[in-house]
This record gives sequence, structure tokens and C-alpha cells, in this order.
Amino acid sequence: MDARINLVKIRDGIWLLEDDHNGTAYVVEGQKRAMVIDTANGMQNFHDCVRELTDKPLVVVNTHAHHDHTGGNRFFEKTYICRKEYEDANSVLHLPESVGEVEFIQQGDIFDLGGRSLEVIEFAGHTPGGVCLLDRADRLLFTGDSILARTVWMFMPNSVTIATMRKSLDHIDTYRSEFDYLLTGHGVGLDEPTLIDALKDACDSILSGTGRLGETEEIHGKKRKCCYYLENSTLVYDADKIQ
Repeated sequence: MDARINLVKIRDGIWLLEDDHNGTAYVVEGQKRAMVIDTANGMQNFHDCVRELTDKPLVVVNTHAHHDHTGGNRFFEKTYICRKEYEDANSVLHLPESVGEVEFIQQGDIFDLGGRSLEVIEFAGHTPGGVCLLDRADRLLFTGDSILARTVWMFMPNSVTIATMRKSLDHIDTYRSEFDYLLTGHGVGLDEPTLIDALKDACDSILSGTGRLGETEEIHGKKRKCCYYLENSTLVYDADKIQ
């Protein structure tokens, strides 16, 4: 495995690949094919890394369009992403070039890997067309950067409002009985679903102007507003994108 990659086996047929402490991807292997969830930073041939884990046909899904999750797209023939995410990102952020086809996904789409299926759940928050992926058989929810056990950035050029993110958290909560753990876009292992509750509380604090509000350290050359949702984790937001 490439020296940048910290490889963690989550379950039989499920691996976490953390790229140099700056973005986490996953491989989920079924009986017929395997899903690659995000492709890291693209500083290594991510296809070769995946091939050390499985020889099954691959389906590659991007949870969102930021470079630390799509940088390795160019090593694959085809990638899947939400249409809104793709169109918005190319107008604002410019996705890394893919060598092959891009196909769009939407709420409710199901990828059958053979013995394992993953369902697409749209989540407007960190980005407008982000998606989570639900593995009911293993009771896991892959969240990308929509839900994290560390700082969540809601000040990006294409982040939605806090009010919209709050609705997305309610939406994901309707699936709560179907997963026991979260696997996030900057994680090192299994996280608890209580992160959803903590982020709800943070959104409510921002919307009401009360609670654990504060300031965070300088990010991208600017002091950003924040709300603590865990002891050392903040929801960082743009004051112009609340309601």
C-alpha cells in the first residue's frame, strides 16, 4: 500500500483508507463488485491502492466534489456523483479532470454489489449536492464531509445555509434505525450516530443566536464564526449563510 495511506480494516470486505491525515476514502466489497467511496487527494495512483484490496469490478462514487475526495478520479474509467454537486462544483471549484465517464446519482439510487447494497441519501450541507451512502446489511452510514467527528466547514463557496443543513440532518435522522455507526470523510474508524444530535444542537444554537457560540482560529486567512458541537469540534459557518 502507498506510504501515504493508513489502511484500516473495518469489517470483512470493508476498508478505510486515510490519505496522509487529510481525507478518508473507503472500499466496500460485495460478491460481484466493489464500491470505492471517494478517491482521496490524487497524490498516488489510487486505483493501484484499491487493487491491492480487491480484484472485483469497481464502481466509484464521490460523496462530494472537494479535491481531497475526488483527486484520484483520474485513475478510474467512470465515477458517480450527484448532478447538482457536479454542475455547481464545476462552476465554483472546478473538479479534477476524469479520464472517463461521469454518471449522475440521486436520492434513493441503490448500488447492488452482490450480498451488499448501498443506497444514496442526498445531504445538502457542507456542499449542495453531497450524498451519504447507507449499507443496511452492515448497519453503516458513509457520510463524506456532511457529518464529521471534527470541524465541519460550512463557509465554503458552495456551502448551503445552516437552516438547510438542519433540514438535511432531520432527513438523515429518518434512517437512524437502519445504521449503528458512521464512517466519515475524515475519520479513522467507526463514529457514533450521536454526532447527528450534536450537529443538530449546533445548528439550533446558530439559528437562535444562543448556546455554545464562539470564534475559531483563522482559516484561509479569515476569522470565522463557529459553534462547538463537541468539546473540541466546531461547526464553522458564514454569517451571511444562516437562514
